[in-house]
Order: sequence, then structure tokens, then C-alpha cells
Amino acid sequence: MNTQTTTGLRLYSLAAISSLSLMIAGQLAADEPTFSVVRQGKIIPINKPEKTSGQTVYLASEVAPQKPTPPKVKAPVAKLTTHADPPAPVTVIKPLRHAKVAKSSTQPTAEGSDDPWENEYKNRARIADPIQPVNRGVFWFNHQLYHYGFNPLNKAYKFVFPTPVRTGIANAVNNIEYPVRFVNNLLQWKPKEAGLETEKFLLNSTVGVGGLFKVSNKYPSLADVKPTDTSATFAKWGIPAGCYIVWPVIGPKSVRDTVGFAGDVALNPASWFTYGIVGGITGPATIALSAPQTVGNTSDKIDTYETMTKTSIDKYGAVKSAYEQNRRKVESQ
Repeated sequence: MNTQTTTGLRLYSLAAISSLSLMIAGQLAADEPTFSVVRQGKIIPINKPEKTSGQTVYLASEVAPQKPTPPKVKAPVAKLTTHADPPAPVTVIKPLRHAKVAKSSTQPTAEGSDDPWENEYKNRARIADPIQPVNRGVFWFNHQLYHYGFNPLNKAYKFVFPTPVRTGIANAVNNIEYPVRFVNNLLQWKPKEAGLETEKFLLNSTVGVGGLFKVSNKYPSLADVKPTDTSATFAKWGIPAGCYIVWPVIGPKSVRDTVGFAGDVALNPASWFTYGIVGGITGPATIALSAPQTVGNTSDKIDTYETMTKTSIDKYGAVKSAYEQNRRKVESQ
């Protein structure tokens, strides 16, 4: 074939292919819907709208469903944490009401702390001292007697008698005072303590050689028996203490304790010989019987007195406070 024929065939083939492509494109365009209607909220594509349908027809490009836009998510905001101290709790303090205090034989003193409630408690525990000027005068006399008279005698007593002998005398004196504790335990309705006191007396009087050795201390049930006296009995009965009195030589007592002291003397067997209650023993014999008790009690009291007043600015106040504390201890047992 010549060159012209070949070229003609090629042109014819290209024309045929182009015609075929146009036909396919037209067919595809015809198959693709170009209109849309909305029914019950849904978009329905159609190729050709109906004239009698009565529906609104839209171009497909105008109502084409669009891809939903993802909701915007807010980035979490980090909470700022500070290291500041938490607020302090608020404490509501209710005002205190002054309680009515029953009248007693006590009076307030100038000494004490700034807390009125603490002072009130301390003052209620104190013994009233309405005759303090007189008491201070008697106290000054007693102090001279104790310091310059009894104290040197006490030192001589300690020098002559060694500690074991002095301890034996003190034990014997305590053993002799058994009736004071026995009777007052009964008066306070403490039969158990009264029975234990009896066991102590019998044990110390026999095995302890007349009370020189306190064998009862080896038995816990007997060693723990608390001492008592007539003043403690009066306190248990509710008798008020009365005012504070400093007696010559005898020392500080309340009115109640003065009467109680007389009761203790009456119940003490050593005083029975001294005052002639037990007949047949008079003169030097009574002094010999009562001397150990007097010396034994006085020696311990002088030691305590010297220790307490040696460094005290107000010796009168120190002795009065110590006396009150000692009486509260005995009366609370």
C-alpha cells in the first residue's frame, strides 16, 4: 500500500475511536441523575422530574449530601495546682458561762496564774485564812523554835542513832497508832481496810518484833493500805474545813483538823499513858513511853519543814500550801 492509503486508514481509525468515546460519555451522562427531590427528610436522586408530581425539584449539585463536619473538641484545660497552704480551720469558741459555785470555807488569794478558771479551781481547794496576820505572827514564833531549837536537837538525834535505829523507831510508832486507823476506817465504812489494818498490826507486832520491822511491806495487799485519821473521817462526812489556824508548837491546822487531831490523840495508845487514862504508870515512865513517838514524828516533820522553807521566799505560804496538799491527799484516799 502506498503512503496516502496508510494515512487515510489512520485518520479513519481516529475518527471512529472519537465517535465511540463521545457515545460512551453521552450514555454515562444520561445514566447519571441530574435532579433530586426531598421526601420525608431524605434526598432522592431522579433522572427526569415528573410534570404532575407536585414536588419541588432541585438540581443534584445543589442538594448533594455533604460530608459531616466533625464536632470541635475542646482541648482539656489543665487545672493549676498551687502549693499554697490550705486555709486553717476556723474554730468557733463559745463564751463560757460562769457556773454557780457553792459557798465554801475558801477564799481567793493574790497568787496564781492569769487564767481565772484555774485560779478559781485552786482557790476552791485552799483553806480560808481570815486571821492571816495573827497566823503569821504565830508562824514566825514557830519558825524560830523549829529552826533554832528543834533542828539542832534533830541533828543530835540523827548523830546518836544510826538510820536503822531511827527507821525501827518510826516503824514502832506507826504500829502503835493502829487504833487510829482501825476506828476511822470503820467510821468511814471501810470494813475491808479495817481488817487489813488488823492483819498488819498483828503481823508487825509478832514477826516484826513489836513493830520495829515492817514485815507487812512484803505483802502487796497489806503494803497498799492507805493511812487515814479522824480529820479524814470528818471530811468524808461532809464537815467543812473551817478557817486556817497556826497553833503554837503544834503548827498549821484547820478548825476541822484541830478537832480531828484531838480525836487522834484520844485514840492513840501512847497518850493513854501520858494523860493517865491507863492507871499505874506515871511520872518518868509516861515520858519514857511517849518519848519515842514524839521524837519519831518530830524528826521527820523537822526534816520536811527545813527542806520546804530553806529556799522559799514566802515561808508562810509554802508551809500552808504543803499542808493543804497533804490534807487533800489523805482525805481523797
